Amino acid sequence: MNTRSWTRLRLEEKGPICHLVLARPEAANRIDVAMVRELEEACYYLEDDSPASLVVVRGSGGCFSEGIDLGEFWLDRPPDTHGLHRWEKALRALERVKKATLAVLEGTCRGGGVQLALTCDVRLASQSARLTLDEVKMGFLPGMATWRLPKFVGLGRARELLATGRTISAREAREIGLVDRVCSDTEIDQATDQFLADLLPVNGTALALTRRLLDEAFSTPYETALGNFLAAQSRCITSDPFLQLCRRPSRD
Repeated sequence: MNTRSWTRLRLEEKGPICHLVLARPEAANRIDVAMVRELEEACYYLEDDSPASLVVVRGSGGCFSEGIDLGEFWLDRPPDTHGLHRWEKALRALERVKKATLAVLEGTCRGGGVQLALTCDVRLASQSARLTLDEVKMGFLPGMATWRLPKFVGLGRARELLATGRTISAREAREIGLVDRVCSDTEIDQATDQFLADLLPVNGTALALTRRLLDEAFSTPYETALGNFLAAQSRCITSDPFLQLCRRPSRD
């Protein structure tokens, strides 16, 4: 196993799978400035140098993340949006990495933790996981969850969750489309392995182009979407992996 460690994050690579671990358990994996910086660095490594094709994002200490560490973000200076902008850049980098991404949610997943999970392709939650987006209740905005959340749960449900800031169970999150699978707490590792097996193999180019087309689905006219699809498909079917697939003997 190849391991790369920072002060807040840890990467564990083995074969096609890389585990990106939030490693601040003493603070419930709250997201501070250092973690944001390290997430950016980790995403650059994943995009440019990692041989893995699947990334598992998870917390340590039985907790995914308590969200943004507000006091640390604006320690000794007036609040501004610079740090939050950098946080969104890190999220966008993870969202665009040419690898399949799976968020594994255990324990608390709050605020920025939910924002992080929303950038992944799919989400698995343990039965006892609890998800909360309560920023509005505290007087500020839930980051770009205002843009991502409606794509998973619909506009009406997103408004209700953000306005009330209520905590929802893993089961409810599954019912409304916020997570994809739920498993018992004792079977989280087995369920993770099964999800990874379902995702393999991964074609990074096809996955990245599919994500882009899905992002445009609700805001692009059909004719424009068709043109974008044909251009993207042309890239896929002229790539070496696809051409090699076409050359394989067909099976009866």
